Amino acid sequence: KGEKNYIGFPQSGDEPQPDLMFNGSFGKIWDFLPVLGYDDEQELQENRKRMEHGLPPLKSRMAQLTDKTALEQSIHGTQAKYLKGKITIGTSEDQNPIAPGKLLRTWKQKKRVYRQYVINHPGSSDWHMGSATFKEYSTEKLGITTTILASPKHPFSVDLYQDALGNSIAFLNKNLSMYPYEEIRVAEIPFYQEKFYALPNLIAISEKQGWYSDTSQINERSYVYHTVTSQVFRQWIYSSLRIANVQGAHMIGDALPQALGLQVIKEAIGEEGVQYILKRKQDFYNTERHKEPNTEKPLLYADNAYYLEKHKGVIALYEVMDIVGFEKFNNFLVQWMNENPQKPKRFIDFYHKLLERLPENKKMTIKVKFETIEY
Repeated sequence: KGEKNYIGFPQSGDEPQPDLMFNGSFGKIWDFLPVLGYDDEQELQENRKRMEHGLPPLKSRMAQLTDKTALEQSIHGTQAKYLKGKITIGTSEDQNPIAPGKLLRTWKQKKRVYRQYVINHPGSSDWHMGSATFKEYSTEKLGITTTILASPKHPFSVDLYQDALGNSIAFLNKNLSMYPYEEIRVAEIPFYQEKFYALPNLIAISEKQGWYSDTSQINERSYVYHTVTSQVFRQWIYSSLRIANVQGAHMIGDALPQALGLQVIKEAIGEEGVQYILKRKQDFYNTERHKEPNTEKPLLYADNAYYLEKHKGVIALYEVMDIVGFEKFNNFLVQWMNENPQKPKRFIDFYHKLLERLPENKKMTIKVKFETIEY
C-alpha cells in the first residue's frame, strides 16, 4: 500500500512541482500507476555526481555487449514481456485525450470526453498519454488516416507535417517494408519533457520543435520534415524488432531512424536540406562533447550519451549509407531485421555485417568513425 505525497507532475527528474501546463499535459503510464520493483532510471549516471556521494565511477552507462541478462532484455521493456492492450482515457470537455493505439471510439459523459485506444501489435509497455486543447486536421495518405493534433494557435505548419508523413510512409513502403499501422497521429506536446516520442499509431513532438516556425525557407522546412520522418522510422523499427539493452542500442533506436529520415529529405527537399541537418548535428556534437561528465565512447559502444548517438551517430550512419549506396543499404537493413526478429539485436552485429559490404578502400575510414574517438 502506498501513496504519492505531492500534487502535480515533475518538471524534470523526480522533482515535484504543483503547476501544470497552461494547455495540457503529457506523461508515461508509470507516472500515474505504481511500479513495484527496482527502478533503474533513478540510478546516478554521471560520474561527477557519483563521486560526490562516494560511489565508484561507471565505466559505461549501459551494460556491456556480453552481459547475459541485458542481452535478453529489450531496451524499451527491460522488466516485462511485450504486450497488447486497450487504454481508456478521459479528460475535461474542452480538451482531447491522446494515447498510443488505434482509436476505437469517442464519447462524452458528465462534461468529460473519453477515448478508447487499442494496441494490436505486441510492444513495450512504455506507453505515454496526455491531454490538451487540440485542433485536429485529418486526411488520408496511401490508405492510412493521418491526423495532426496541434494547438489552435499553431496551425502554420500543418500542411508541411502532412506532407512529411505522406512522403515518409511512401518511402518506407517502397524501399523498406509496409508501414505497420492503419492510422497515425502526430500530436504537439508540452516542451518540458523529451522532444520526441514514437509509440504505436502516435508520434508526439514538443511544441518547441517547429510547430510555430516560419517554414518558408528550406532550412526550417528540412528541420520540421526531419522531426516527423525520423519518428515514422522509429515506429517502424520498434514494431519490427527488439533491441538488446546493451551498448550501441541507441544507434539502432535513435541514430538509424534519423539517418533513414535524411534519405526522405534528400528526395523531397534536396541535398541542401540534408547538409543543413548534418551541419546542425556536427555543430551540436562539437559543442556538447566537452560537457561529457563521464568518458566518451566510440559509436560501436555508445552508451546513451545525449550528444552522441543522435548527432555523431547519425552523421556516421548516413556516410555509410552513401558509400554502400542507399538502395543496397536499405535492402541489407531489411534482411538483417528479418533474421530472428524475436531475439534482441545488437548494433555491433549489424555493424560487422555491414562492414563486409564496404569497398576495401573505405573500410578504414568507417572503422575510425565507429571504433575510435576522433578529436
